[in-house]
Amino acid sequence: MLALCFAALAAAVPAGIKKDVQTLRTSHVRKKVVEAAMRIAGSGDPVALRQLGDLLTTQEFLARLDVLDDPQRNVTNLSYVLHALKSNPTEATGRLCEAIATNPVFLANDDRMMFLLPALAAVRPMTAGAEAVFRKTNAEGFFNGNGPLLAANGSERALALLEEMFADRSQEVEDRVDMARESIVPNRTKVSIVRMVDTLWERSVEREVLLALAESIFEYRPDEWFGKVRNPPVAPDWSKAPRDARDAAAALGRKLSKRADLPASLRAAIQAVTKS
Repeated sequence: MLALCFAALAAAVPAGIKKDVQTLRTSHVRKKVVEAAMRIAGSGDPVALRQLGDLLTTQEFLARLDVLDDPQRNVTNLSYVLHALKSNPTEATGRLCEAIATNPVFLANDDRMMFLLPALAAVRPMTAGAEAVFRKTNAEGFFNGNGPLLAANGSERALALLEEMFADRSQEVEDRVDMARESIVPNRTKVSIVRMVDTLWERSVEREVLLALAESIFEYRPDEWFGKVRNPPVAPDWSKAPRDARDAAAALGRKLSKRADLPASLRAAIQAVTKS
């Protein structure tokens, strides 16, 4: 249903940006405000996006967007707007997200950040400002959730931060193992991800985390790793991976195969991938 809504709104974007901005500023009809905000969020228009960002830092506009005194509905429409930003990432959407990510009015509801971070992570390459937001939110309960977002972003700053996170001994080993599964599995055929894992094997990182990283590159055991979740991370097929990623995985596999302490299942999986 939501996908159809986005598609219908996207088709209506070109003509009425100015009208939509006026709707955002003056309308008290929630449905009209939400639809206008979603169109602007997907428009790519930097002027309109800046105005949307300004409004998202005011209590008055947030109250016209959502029912703020209802815990079941106080971020619902905002989530649609931020999803539209995520689906249409540009430099301007990145600036919008960075600006509201530090605004005390926007941050008055902790749940808003949960929808903002995916929109910010969709913008590539990651800027220094965006990196600062992810570093800050790592310490505010978003550490494990940020891992998959950074891996999916895949740009230099994002992966440098993600590498630090895997090596961060202040975080529980079990949490970083889980983050490895969630982050690496769906992105394992990206050469930058393989090289990051290779680099981590040269750092002082706990063996459990290193094994989880390597297994996420070469193996796929969704029932064991993710349990009975509705949409577990899906591992891309190595036979369809880009040549540079296959070469990097082969090099990593050869290095790891020299170790005497690899689990048998990982050793067999490495052999299967490097022969493909």
